[in-house]
Amino acid sequence: MDTKMRAWVRRGSRAGVEEVDAPALEREDDVIVEVLLAGICRTDLYAARGLLQTPDPLILGHEFSGVVVAAGPHASSREGDRVAVMPVRHCGSCATCLSGRPSACPASRMMGVDLPGAFARYARSPDRFVYVVGGMGAERAAYAEPVAASLAPTTLGLDLAAPVLVVGASRIAELTARAMRALGHERVEVLGPDEISRGGDHADAWPVVVETSTRPDALGAAVDACAPGGVLVLKSRPPTHVELDLRRAVQKELTLRGAHYAPFSAALELLADPGFAVDDLLGDAHPLEAFLELAERGAEHGETKAFLDPKR
Repeated sequence: MDTKMRAWVRRGSRAGVEEVDAPALEREDDVIVEVLLAGICRTDLYAARGLLQTPDPLILGHEFSGVVVAAGPHASSREGDRVAVMPVRHCGSCATCLSGRPSACPASRMMGVDLPGAFARYARSPDRFVYVVGGMGAERAAYAEPVAASLAPTTLGLDLAAPVLVVGASRIAELTARAMRALGHERVEVLGPDEISRGGDHADAWPVVVETSTRPDALGAAVDACAPGGVLVLKSRPPTHVELDLRRAVQKELTLRGAHYAPFSAALELLADPGFAVDDLLGDAHPLEAFLELAERGAEHGETKAFLDPKR
């Protein structure tokens, strides 16, 4: 592999594509992945715009698939393996991880936010976060992180027969609904915040509500939609504080549950099922230089996922 590479880097007040050192193996379980495709997510946009606290400089990007080009002696992955990589790194040794809840690890770090990311020709990862995907297409494999996030509500032990409302008007809302249906939830509908009004047809109607939108009014709409005694699942990750009408949530005796990630292996198992329809949510690949243009066009809120191809 090359010792230099092109990458999309945020450095101080400057951001763009530049040539940097390619990552090298540092630990005996490290893996170097040549990135095939990297998806654009609103988290990447928050990092690019300085809305998240990040190291300086930082290579952005966290949703990706690729091919292993180097592996340490203690890695189970081998050169030539086609892989997807879980970008959120739980520590594996804290009480939360040891109790079987690694997705809630308080010491977790994320590629493209806390660690060098995947908007680059190569990316490094510990082997335990690297998953061999065989013949799965690069687009579906690069979509594993959003699917793992969308599956998170299914890990909460919710009643599969209870009607579920997903609040949001974006691709992630639709993906969440499809993922929950695939895991056995019998009735799942999607409504945007504008379609929910206090006292209207959709208010006080849903025993389970999953919020997926970072719009300032979305959380209030989700509270309005919850039936008294219902469960409100918090799934979005806004970059700033969001107001919650706590008085109304208490008056309705709601249960609030956070949903971070389902196991990455569960996401890849679902994506390996040809009956799980996501191809209509997957868009085109673009060169690294197109990242900001796609961001300005609101690609993360579009109907299809935009990808970057570092080799273009």
